[in-house]
Amino acid sequence: MLRTNSLSPRLEIFDCRGKKKKGGKSSEPSSALQDMAAEGVDMKYLEEKMNKTLEYLNNMLSGLRTERLSPSLIENVMIELPAKGEKAGEEKKKKKKKGGNLVPLRNIADISIFDHRTLVVHPHDEALQKSIIKGLNTAEGGFNPQPHEGQGIKVPIPKMTLEFREQLEKTINKYCEECKESLRRVRREGMDQVKKIKTMVSKDEAFRQEKKIQELLDRMTKAVNDRTAQKIVEIKDIQ
Repeated sequence: MLRTNSLSPRLEIFDCRGKKKKGGKSSEPSSALQDMAAEGVDMKYLEEKMNKTLEYLNNMLSGLRTERLSPSLIENVMIELPAKGEKAGEEKKKKKKKGGNLVPLRNIADISIFDHRTLVVHPHDEALQKSIIKGLNTAEGGFNPQPHEGQGIKVPIPKMTLEFREQLEKTINKYCEECKESLRRVRREGMDQVKKIKTMVSKDEAFRQEKKIQELLDRMTKAVNDRTAQKIVEIKDIQ
């Protein structure tokens, strides 16, 4: 399932400018702030972070039902690998230990088409089969994975019922809102940069910097909305 904290991990505001030194306070602005005041807010950095959110949205939407059966329907399902020292599928009786790594299914298995309504997953490590089945069972999409005769995991793809279509639309809108929240977090990072240099630049320059950040957010938000609307139309057109 989608995990919000996987969209765009928070970065230090000045990680592209150098770290702020610890220690006593100084009345003189740091060289990093002086550079920022001279060069302006790092718009390239902000745009790169927002583009990562758009890439994530595209990857997640490509994994939702389309008219054609494809491994992309499940390849981005996140699978929790057993924590170090714990066997796959092992359950803790006393305390449930956290710390398993989440990875896309495509990283730990090959996916092929079995027939017109079924995919088959072939784990790179058979010990991960239980983890993969668990991840597919809890993923968005209504999958019901089953052990395949011989090797691998069969994943029947549900028919596109009205109820399932409505569920997919809710999932698409959820991805959309979470991505827009991620974009707004990046915008706040940019606005925080402007606040740091407000005393070192003119009011007009600070306003121009804030306007550029807002325009970037508006453009990226429109891209998210457009991609979301396109996917909803695609889902509605499936017979």
